[in-house]
Amino acid sequence: MAEMKINRVIIIPYKPKEIHKIARMEAGKLWTDIVKLHKYIRKRSMTSPDKWKWSNESAFEKHFKGRYNLHSQTIQGIIQKFFANINTALKNRKAGDKKARLTYRYKKYFNVIFKGQAIKQMNNRIRLPLKNKKYIWINIPEINGKIVQAELGYNRVFLTIQRVISVPEHTSNKVAAIDFGIIHTAVITDGDNDLAIVGRGIRSIKQGHAKNLAKMSKKLSKTKKGSKRRKKLIRAKFKLIEKTENRIRNALHQVSRKLVSYCTENAISAVAYGDLAGINENKKKKRRKQCNQEIGMMEFGTLYKYLEYKLSENGIKIEKISERNTSKTCPVCGNEHKAQRRTYKCKDCGYVGIRDLVGAYNIRNLYINSIIQHGFSVPPLHLKYLRPIKLIRVRSSLPLTRAKTA
Repeated sequence: MAEMKINRVIIIPYKPKEIHKIARMEAGKLWTDIVKLHKYIRKRSMTSPDKWKWSNESAFEKHFKGRYNLHSQTIQGIIQKFFANINTALKNRKAGDKKARLTYRYKKYFNVIFKGQAIKQMNNRIRLPLKNKKYIWINIPEINGKIVQAELGYNRVFLTIQRVISVPEHTSNKVAAIDFGIIHTAVITDGDNDLAIVGRGIRSIKQGHAKNLAKMSKKLSKTKKGSKRRKKLIRAKFKLIEKTENRIRNALHQVSRKLVSYCTENAISAVAYGDLAGINENKKKKRRKQCNQEIGMMEFGTLYKYLEYKLSENGIKIEKISERNTSKTCPVCGNEHKAQRRTYKCKDCGYVGIRDLVGAYNIRNLYINSIIQHGFSVPPLHLKYLRPIKLIRVRSSLPLTRAKTA
């Protein structure tokens, strides 16, 4: 058994007060000033590169130190977050993503970041420091681990908890592959056993949320700015968004748990999955409006994040590979044909199979052999389906229990 440190984010609700609003507004002011200054320096460095140099994190920390009603480490944390966003955008640009933009949006409110050194835990409460010995107190449940960061958002706090766990070592060389999708959130196979996690429930939540949000936006457009009705609708809108986020988060956790259970039961040592980056780029044909909406609302990045840390806790490696043509290539003869709906039919050899299962088999084939070898592993005509969670269908959505991790 090997030991490793893992970080987990716990979401804790709280009742908003004036001090929370003021702190978030002050953080928003700092964020806006950072964006403005960075934008100003960028423009000057382009026109006069000899006089103006590209700004760095340490220079910003010195410049903004002590200028806001925030703790010094909070100012550092927000600046570090800004430059982390800038570095990610630059990295994506180098990788060929032309749509990647440097941070440019101004914020009225922004999440207040508190580093672990500044947080003090007292029994079932934590103390979050502001400037001039002012503090924010938050009630917390029993926590197993060390608090390394807290982020104060609107009516909830995101606590990052660090724990040391024992990770088992695997002796098997079994490889599994996952094909992500909309109808089936995930289809996983190890070449012998197959499993599909149905995604229709998550899809229905997303569609219902989009309809309700559109109705609320229409009502908001008819109200006057500053009116009581507008404020009431805005509160209802945030409540709707929060409720949907909780339901989706809970469902994605259930999906990841079922995938991890599959891997542990079948003694899997490594998992490969198809990279969905650029799924909306270079499309010759225009998609339907509904299709674009569904693809735009997919949260495979979140699902991958959940899956990654849960697999790592069990000593299972996960790796991303290209899924190009994996759903088009026939696993028997190797010829490419576009599948119609959910069924794959090869016009050359006559093979018929489930499209998503063919994709999962080909991803596994590509991971093991570096190319898709025809005849290496042929998917069966049957597949086991599981729902991630039972959804209660009612006219008005019932509030679900908050997911404890994110």
